[in-house]
Amino acid sequence: MIGFQVNIAGLPIHLLWRCILGISISGLICAGCSPLRESVVGQHRIKHFTHRWLQDSLFRGAQVGISVYDISRGRSILQYHNQQYFNPASNTKLFTLFAGLHLLSDSTTGILYAENQDTLFIQGTGDPSLFHPEFKEQRAANFLLNDAHRVLALLEPVNRNAIWGPGWAWDDYAEDYQPERNTLPLYGNVVWCTLYDHRVQMMPAYFQKAELVRWDTIAGLSPVQRLPETNRFILHPVRDTVHVQIPYRVLQDSVSALLLSDTLHKPVFFFPDRHLVREDVSVKQIPNVPTDSLFRRMMFRSDNFYAEQTLMMCSYRLFDTMDTRRTIRWVLDSLLPGLPQPPRWVDGSGLSRLNLFTPDDMVYLLQRLIADFPTMDSGRSSRHIFALLPTGGSGTLSRYPDLRGKLYAKTGSLSNQAALSGYLLTRRGRMLAFSILVGNYVSSPARLRDRMGDWLRWLVAHY
Repeated sequence: MIGFQVNIAGLPIHLLWRCILGISISGLICAGCSPLRESVVGQHRIKHFTHRWLQDSLFRGAQVGISVYDISRGRSILQYHNQQYFNPASNTKLFTLFAGLHLLSDSTTGILYAENQDTLFIQGTGDPSLFHPEFKEQRAANFLLNDAHRVLALLEPVNRNAIWGPGWAWDDYAEDYQPERNTLPLYGNVVWCTLYDHRVQMMPAYFQKAELVRWDTIAGLSPVQRLPETNRFILHPVRDTVHVQIPYRVLQDSVSALLLSDTLHKPVFFFPDRHLVREDVSVKQIPNVPTDSLFRRMMFRSDNFYAEQTLMMCSYRLFDTMDTRRTIRWVLDSLLPGLPQPPRWVDGSGLSRLNLFTPDDMVYLLQRLIADFPTMDSGRSSRHIFALLPTGGSGTLSRYPDLRGKLYAKTGSLSNQAALSGYLLTRRGRMLAFSILVGNYVSSPARLRDRMGDWLRWLVAHY
């Protein structure tokens, strides 16, 4: 530090006071530039802007909760109805991701198996990737395909889950976003249909071969329909090529045995009352696909099926039993005891109307994700947790291309419910964890998402 002295003995009194005033003002300006004062001013500006933003008619009659935490400085900078409960819709997948990262290894376990000379005994672990066309390299699937001569026996683990989660909409049974849950999913538990004119290709092909498909010349609301409670499909002719995915009934995995038999071209016998135990030295397991590739797809396109089966895989890892409710209790008690408010968490995907979380819960989880998994090594490269979340312009954040590299987040949508929670990297180099939860709105979902984008852009530019 450089010091200096000034001889003021001969200065006129008015010049003396001018020097004193100038030094005082300079000190105030320097104090005003301190990080603490800058943060206080920044918080005031955020609150003022957010108050004006909430005056938009889009929010009339709706409930809104917001929480923003400055990870860089370790302090909360905005709280608005942050302790109120909201249905977070697919933001629930953030909690599922957290559980999966903690409990699952680098690869999914495709199957458990035991063997003798003429029989291969296999059992599912909840892995949703088996024979799924989205995954090109599948070790467990290849193992089954290459075992051409032995008889296959399909056993069933203890499964305490229903095919749908609590609070799901039963009339969405034929929607591609609500496949049934089971212990040995195949082909994503949907039928992949390609229709053109009066022809159709279906994968798996079993349903066509079993004559469970019929044509109806009358145009329908959907090119492919499935009758409730059955695996009978009705097709309607189309002029242009159409690709449709429609869930099939799993029927307590008995359908899995039929599909395996058709895929592997050999008999498969189903024994629902027998099961393999992982601790048995004769029982082996085969990995199928990298878990990070599964999680990335789950978060980028908000895949409900992958989320539900992730919790089932976690359950089997913990208890040798498929029990999502028990797994959720374990995660909350053992991994997340510090949540600000106790949530009501009932499924992996967020399809249920019964889920209830607060904005503070979401922000706490985001802090834990970035603290527990700052980087992940998949054996190929070291990557940040951001690699599993869509950024602006990608996945479910496609409407925010200008926020690429600045926004990493998860959207959530149900009728009259909207959510957006994730991370923001601001112009000044701050990292923020934020959550916006909106309930009971009746305005346009697209306009609401656009207004959320306006708020995010302001934060990036001004904080």
